[in-house]
Amino acid sequence: MDKEPYFNTWIEISEAAYAHNLRFFKQKLPPSTELAVVVKSNAYGHGMLDIARLAIRHGADSFCVHSLEEALSLREAGYSQDILVMGHIPLKQLEEAVRQNLRIVLYNLESLRELRKAAHRLQKPARVHLKLETGTHRQGIGAEELPAFLEELTANSAVKLEGAYTHFANIE
Repeated sequence: MDKEPYFNTWIEISEAAYAHNLRFFKQKLPPSTELAVVVKSNAYGHGMLDIARLAIRHGADSFCVHSLEEALSLREAGYSQDILVMGHIPLKQLEEAVRQNLRIVLYNLESLRELRKAAHRLQKPARVHLKLETGTHRQGIGAEELPAFLEELTANSAVKLEGAYTHFANIE
């Protein structure tokens, strides 16, 4: 019996169609607006490094990934573009994220405090995007916690707030 796996499905990506889609979105944005391509989960099964290569070739400015491991894979492959790690990074790995000049999703005081320490040790800023809770209850700062969180965030220049975002609970 043949021991090779049998696959009856595959995917083909049209570089021309992908380039067209990136150009379409890029044209809708003001020139100073960054276009980030989400390549998490192996670019949703399409091949993270292949999609990253196409994305940069056709106008993407930066990447979004889920994990520190995915970000480090992009760095090891030679990508120097900005990378936002949207998933949880364990406290003991935050220093590596700062060292690699990654953008980090921030949504709790414990991570904020550890990032501040790591930034001081490395003498470089920790770059963060604040995740706001709007109903998914997975990650995010709730409205009631936000004032105190922002006060602590802005009290120290070692952690640089670059952006804020949310994941809508219901996109319908």
